[in-house]
Amino acid sequence: MRYTPFDVDLHEIDESHLAGLREVSEGWYVEYKSQVPRPRDLAKSLSSFANRHGGWLLLGVQENPEDNTADSFSGIPDAEVTTTVQQLRDAAKDLLTPSVPFFHHILKGPLNDIGLPSGRSIVTVRIPEGAATPYVHHDGRVYVRTGDSSSPVPANDRATLDLLHRKAEDKMSLLEELVDRTPTTSQGEEDTTFLHLVICSDPFQVLGHWYAGRLDDFSTTMSASHFPFDNIYTSQEGFVARQARGNDQYNRIFTWEFSRKCNSFITVPLPTMTNESLTGQADQFYVVAGHLGYEHGADFASLIARNSLEPARVINLNILLMVLSAVVKRHRSLAAHAGVMGPFYIKARVENSWRVIPFIDTSEYISHIKRFGIPVVQETELSAPLGNWPEGFIAAPEVSPVPGENERVPDDGVIGIWLAVMQAFGIPGDVIARSAIQTVNASNQEAERHRRRLL
Repeated sequence: MRYTPFDVDLHEIDESHLAGLREVSEGWYVEYKSQVPRPRDLAKSLSSFANRHGGWLLLGVQENPEDNTADSFSGIPDAEVTTTVQQLRDAAKDLLTPSVPFFHHILKGPLNDIGLPSGRSIVTVRIPEGAATPYVHHDGRVYVRTGDSSSPVPANDRATLDLLHRKAEDKMSLLEELVDRTPTTSQGEEDTTFLHLVICSDPFQVLGHWYAGRLDDFSTTMSASHFPFDNIYTSQEGFVARQARGNDQYNRIFTWEFSRKCNSFITVPLPTMTNESLTGQADQFYVVAGHLGYEHGADFASLIARNSLEPARVINLNILLMVLSAVVKRHRSLAAHAGVMGPFYIKARVENSWRVIPFIDTSEYISHIKRFGIPVVQETELSAPLGNWPEGFIAAPEVSPVPGENERVPDDGVIGIWLAVMQAFGIPGDVIARSAIQTVNASNQEAERHRRRLL
């Protein structure tokens, strides 16, 4: 947002900040309403801010007719607050196309400094600059803010509408640049399959999220317990953390790029099991898989040989669930330092996946491939979930407070993105569901092997 009448975040606003509105006039960024407007008028206000530069709607505030600043704070009855918030949601979702995101904060009386009596509240609504402009009202009009008006006005000229369309295209380009990145790798990594994971809370960079921590702060978070990173430095946009120990540091190893805008771009080289000399003997592959403790490694190798797929490039997906769980929780921890608690949006992309074969160490998967055959990926690049914004992302809701890395977060997006990646590799969701306990155990065992290799 380009302007805010407050010097604190939305949820930190108190009566002293509201008192400062006596010097803030309505116009481009601010609108006062002494009473709650009808839903269609709420929709006009929401869309007009989103179509311009974002802004603030203050409900329960009376304006001064002489200079359009805040005059008095009579509030709205507490009994109407829940209904008011629901009307805002309905207006944003049902009366606008596409829906307009907003955030709200409620201050309850009595607040003596501004004269807000007991039993009444001020509802402060923040509307970010829209990324999917133009937002069209259900009356068919596009409303915008203008500098000399305290109310929304319809945009009638083609130039304004074209500008709104171009703004949406620019915002989408920012998201595509973040999601579609392909880091440069060396020739020696041409047979490596990479999982690229994007986690962001402000996909179109309109909310102004900012991580103000120092390198030491970032390092403390990234060095913690599960999946510690030992090679940490700054970048132009923020910080980089890599798992260098035991790896060739010239390669694209497990790498985490975190921008100060609170976006994470993570690259995970997926473990590959190969055996060039495999000639149909299951014990040959067992040397690769079985000695690591894979219960179904020999059976899997036998099926590889029986289907004449040797030498196979097998992608070991057993550790994937634990990696995703640790990564999402750690991103939450990083973002929390900037006061960002969600929601978060997650998308995965797999690079260099052509002709790879997925492996998970469960009896259900072995039974599945015995019946239907072994999935051999036919695409060089996979996207999970499929599609663009928003259907192509897994949404993880806001959770507060942020739990520790070993604690569970309900509906944190991990299962959704994990299933999307597994299905992209050709493993059906029902196969995973029928062997949930085995899958979790296999993932835990693989994570422990990885931890030991780092020691």
